[in-house]
Amino acid sequence: MVKIAPELSIKGTALSGRPWKGTSTPVRAITNQSIKKTKEKAKSQWLKSQRRKEAMQEIAKESSELIAKEKELRKLKSKKLKEKRLKQQENEIRAAGNNLIIVSNAKVAKMSKSAKKKLTKLTPEIFSKIIKRR
Repeated sequence: MVKIAPELSIKGTALSGRPWKGTSTPVRAITNQSIKKTKEKAKSQWLKSQRRKEAMQEIAKESSELIAKEKELRKLKSKKLKEKRLKQQENEIRAAGNNLIIVSNAKVAKMSKSAKKKLTKLTPEIFSKIIKRR
């Protein structure tokens, strides 16, 4: 407590250049309250942002799990398709028997249309597959 004059009693330190009239709260006391309010406001904003971050992280986890499941499903589907194609090729090779001539895809790609048509010893299924691959 600082006493400037016998009739004035002010809490806090006296501020220079200010006319004092009666008892009044100094600027320091006012700023202390405003500092508390700003700190509380900043804390509440920080809490809001933390909640928002946590929500975003949860959403990211859920979405990453869904993406991983989707990738696994794609891998399984592609595996099943490959197995199915292999079985079909094996069945066609068995069905062809002695009439089968195996030609590499590179050779078929270089052949002309008329040469491809002359591959009579191939079964129509294998011939169509070779053409489709090209």
